[in-house]
Amino acid sequence: MIAAGIPLAIVSKTLRHATLATTINLYGHLFKDSADQAVNALAGALDTADTDHWSTKPVIEIAPPMAA
Repeated sequence: MIAAGIPLAIVSKTLRHATLATTINLYGHLFKDSADQAVNALAGALDTADTDHWSTKPVIEIAPPMAA
């Protein structure tokens, strides 16, 4: 189930574990690839957000001088 991408909560309930911690303690070693994929997805999202942020130019309006 883990290799098929079934969510951990579903795996835990299907195996009738009392808590998610039990499932993680027993099968946590199988999640390394999932953790790597999550880190890569987050890095890609942050890179995209950073690129979008820096590719737009801020609009700066300069107020006319105040009359004396």
